[in-house]
Amino acid sequence: MGVDSGLPDFRGSTGLFKDREVAMSYEEMSDDKWFTEDPLFAWGINYTQLSMYRRSPPHAGYEVLLKWAKTLGKPYFVWTSNIDGMFERAGFPGDRVVACHGDLHHLQCTKDRRTCKGLEEDGADEVWSSEGIPDDLDAEVDPKALRFQPDSLERECFLCPRCRRLARPNVWFCHDKNYNVSRATIKCGNAYNQWLSELQERKAALVVVECGGGLAIPSVRVQSEDAVDGSGPGSLLVRLNPVHCKVPEKGVGLPLGSMEGLQRIDKELEALKKDGTDEAHERQARTRRGKVPGARTLLAPLLRGPCETRLCCGVVLLLVRRPLHCARSCRARRRELAALLAGSGSARCRAAEFGELVKVTDPETYSALLYRPVGSTEPRPLLLVLPGAGKNDQDAWDLANVQGEHGGLAPSLLAQRTAPEELAQNFCVVAPYAAGKRSFYEEPRKKILAFLDWLCRQGDGSGGSGAASSVQIDRGRLFLFGFSDGATEVMELASTRRFAGGVVCAYGFTGDLPALACERLKNFPVWVFHCADDVIFPVSCSDKLVKRLREVNSRDVVRYTRYDRDQEGFTGSVRGHSTGITASKSAEVYRWLLSLPPLEV
Repeated sequence: MGVDSGLPDFRGSTGLFKDREVAMSYEEMSDDKWFTEDPLFAWGINYTQLSMYRRSPPHAGYEVLLKWAKTLGKPYFVWTSNIDGMFERAGFPGDRVVACHGDLHHLQCTKDRRTCKGLEEDGADEVWSSEGIPDDLDAEVDPKALRFQPDSLERECFLCPRCRRLARPNVWFCHDKNYNVSRATIKCGNAYNQWLSELQERKAALVVVECGGGLAIPSVRVQSEDAVDGSGPGSLLVRLNPVHCKVPEKGVGLPLGSMEGLQRIDKELEALKKDGTDEAHERQARTRRGKVPGARTLLAPLLRGPCETRLCCGVVLLLVRRPLHCARSCRARRRELAALLAGSGSARCRAAEFGELVKVTDPETYSALLYRPVGSTEPRPLLLVLPGAGKNDQDAWDLANVQGEHGGLAPSLLAQRTAPEELAQNFCVVAPYAAGKRSFYEEPRKKILAFLDWLCRQGDGSGGSGAASSVQIDRGRLFLFGFSDGATEVMELASTRRFAGGVVCAYGFTGDLPALACERLKNFPVWVFHCADDVIFPVSCSDKLVKRLREVNSRDVVRYTRYDRDQEGFTGSVRGHSTGITASKSAEVYRWLLSLPPLEV
């Protein structure tokens, strides 16, 4: 999409890196570590791009899309992985543009958001505009090495206004541990999710216009295909791509660039308006029998209003690929989730090489994120993940947000494609969302068990249809994973004797386990993690728990990993309270779970 605005192909050999003296790929450059290790280089790359974006106006294709949005009278959203801000510059309202990877026109602190919090209660000031960065700094950037001159970054515009540390673009880089999703992005992403879910629930028809989505990083193609696939009769995907324009059954592919394709489609639509009748449209279709229908035939529903008898397309959804920071390593293909950090995933979202992450809902208990491996019809072990406390005022997709309040646990690792293969290849994973509650510690145990029963019924074919119905669960291998408040709930659930093992991280119950609970936990395999410098839940809680459990179990049954210091580098008010993240990343944890004997069911 950006190429038609005069922007280079940043991943190719003839664009941004032509004649440069940088001996690395763009994937290697797109890493937040450079802001710490070599900030002059990091900002040299990003300022070069920002300067290009500022100089390049939106091309005529944006005008076509905006005209459709304004004149067709259909509700719409733009879902873009571009970071150039072109849609807003072209006139699209910001609350209708889901920029799933942020953009270069906003900044954030390079310091961890947990230690550099905004002054506003909702954190809205943690991301701010980059308009203060001057337009005339190109001369200070070495064009060959893409590096700023020394002292260039001492300007006020490159500093965080709160802590005075170096600022960075509010962009999700290919490799990024500190991207801070703006509250505006989260709000817009949630609105998009709700909009698409409601459309699909009532089987409304949807038109997706996809501009430039490629195969190397297919996140936009997956997003658009899933959106159309889950929508009602008459839905249509229009794919504009000069090379890779192949489409599924509900689509038409046009081998054109974005600007040319949009202009030619618009010309056909204007001609169809002049025809003025459905009969003219039908005559066109008949004359093209036996041929691939053209844009004029297939896009006619865009001009029709909703009609109960015809189920014509009632929505326009615009999706555009991201030509810059979308690059991923071939092995990991990280961050392919559409709007993962913003909570802006679609109702169905591909999550990893080995499976997919979907949202499921039991109307009587919880919504949840469910990960299901692909490629095998055999029942899989299920890992039930219960996170710690939080506001829980978003959507279940927030569990997949690595920068969200539950980031770093299994759902977000699976969404990032950074989960250990031992987890991604072997386990179904489900993480219910305690919407409106501080934590699962405030919920009755029977409610979680009821949700689990519902999920298992879906998989065995007795619970209806839907995303959960394709999950085959081995009921003899149900495992628990709890962090913080979720760890306390895990121990309560374990006493039901329905689970084959569990992982308990940062256990916070200060009392003693009753004798009856200890008896019911006899022979229950558990691996406890805690950090000695945990400032939220003291390590003595886990010390006491392990001591009680080992009174009725052997050391082989009760494993205990007690760290001397925080393994994730947490500081301040959350120091030491990170063992849930550490354990979630451990391949050994999942190998241990797989080694446990199943229960007899």
